[in-house]
Amino acid sequence: MGKHFIMLVISFSMQQGFAKDAAKPEVVLINVKATPKGFEPNVISAETGKRVKLIVTRSPASSCNSDIRIPDKKIRRSLPRKKQKVTIDLGVLETGTLNYGCGKEMTEPGMIYIK
Repeated sequence: MGKHFIMLVISFSMQQGFAKDAAKPEVVLINVKATPKGFEPNVISAETGKRVKLIVTRSPASSCNSDIRIPDKKIRRSLPRKKQKVTIDLGVLETGTLNYGCGKEMTEPGMIYIK
């Protein structure tokens, strides 16, 4: 009787683990380049319910593209001078729009459309 109970518990635990993995949202990586004139691309489309990560590279370095701000997510990140990639996890997005731009608001802002 004891052996059957242990096997049942192990089987149930494994099934629960697989169910949690299946429920994880798909991760979408979006490359964005921070330039002295703004962000490229400055218009991005994303799907509702997917986890979005921006991979931001600063090129070439200037005082106008030293950081990125995403006000609705309360995110402000410095961008290194040497073309290093900065990953910004926006989480799972809901329908709507999300604006992003430089911290000094001197360059053309970008927008993410979530549908």
